[in-house]
Amino acid sequence: MVFFVILCARSWYLKYFKNSELTRIYNVSDKAVRNWIILATQQKISLKLYVEGSKIFVADTVNNRQLIEQLVAKGRKYRNSRSHRTLNPRPEFYKLFTVSQIVEIINNLEQDHELLWKYMYFGQGGTYWNSYLHKLFAAGRGNLLTNTIHALQMNYSYLDNILAQYKNVNVINTCVGNFLNAKDLVQHVYASGKLGRLVGVDISPTMLDISEKHVEQWFEGKLKLEKYVRDLDFEPIHDILTKDSYKNDASATINLVLFLAGPIKNFKNTDRVLQTFRNSLGKEDLLITTFKRDTLQAREFFDFNIEADKKLFNIHDTLLLHLLNIDESFFEVEQLFDPTERLRRFQVRLKIDLSIQFELGGFQKIIHLTKGDVILLVRVWHFPDDIMIRHFHNNRFKLQLIAKSMDDELMLLVTRARSSLEL
Repeated sequence: MVFFVILCARSWYLKYFKNSELTRIYNVSDKAVRNWIILATQQKISLKLYVEGSKIFVADTVNNRQLIEQLVAKGRKYRNSRSHRTLNPRPEFYKLFTVSQIVEIINNLEQDHELLWKYMYFGQGGTYWNSYLHKLFAAGRGNLLTNTIHALQMNYSYLDNILAQYKNVNVINTCVGNFLNAKDLVQHVYASGKLGRLVGVDISPTMLDISEKHVEQWFEGKLKLEKYVRDLDFEPIHDILTKDSYKNDASATINLVLFLAGPIKNFKNTDRVLQTFRNSLGKEDLLITTFKRDTLQAREFFDFNIEADKKLFNIHDTLLLHLLNIDESFFEVEQLFDPTERLRRFQVRLKIDLSIQFELGGFQKIIHLTKGDVILLVRVWHFPDDIMIRHFHNNRFKLQLIAKSMDDELMLLVTRARSSLEL
């Protein structure tokens, strides 16, 4: 068979790919793209090319796209097994997550090379996180959890003055952790005789089940936790807040919506989750949130291990890697702080090429990852105080209270939804 290669000067009607575009679109190395161009100029493959001065590019045509896909498939088929692995997710992966969650995991891995943080609290990851939070609680010194509890305690008098206007107080804890973050506040409201509903909202059924057991134990069966699985990235909670509101005088009831111990700084899109809350809150409801301030200590401290002698990574941080059968030997762990983006990252860099085969309802989806690719596991935004406050203002919240922990490492905000008529 004779292959023809057409070299043509750049013209307005013929588009072309930059080498970097081909590496990104087809998950191949720059070396592979350069080899295709060499083979095409030698008339060994029939890729149509462009020439611009001394530079040669691959033309963006239907035929070229089809040929490139064949070249990519052929290259993967014959790749040396030492530098390439084909993986299948563990059975637990399909048991832990719903179809829509699996699709979101696949899309984010393929498009952004990210394994979403919110899915690391399922199954073993949630069990580990419960142990980690108990460790923080027992430490008795200033950390995100204990600072949250102490900051709330220091401002009970402020909250009591607000709650005095209402007959019923519902406590809705979102991103619940293991409920230690809200235990003391719930006890305080319960002792006042005003506690109505006690609600937990989380994307992870594991964390909700752990929280339910804790509430049962702590309050000796006198309180029952209502559990709701919701993804705050997309799903509003207004129906949860207003449940049973017409059985009593709604004006005599207030919802305390808790968003405690820093989850806001881990969301991919901070504004989107704030909009979820803003669109769910009633006029009188309070949103109470706490998070680490952007301090030198916060930038340096990034340890999620229970035991000091353990490795940098653990089953919580790498749960999805484990479920996808991505072995520790396939990657190197990296953690870094980007001062430009004000972002702290916990990620892994692949040491080999990987192909991950997903099966969904009889359909197969294969994601190809290349040696050197980075997979993001955890992000932590490090916004200064003024930028964090601006996030709330821009998403139509009005600040009722701003407070800090005794060691200045944590900020507490009490906010209400701001109507479109208010400045």
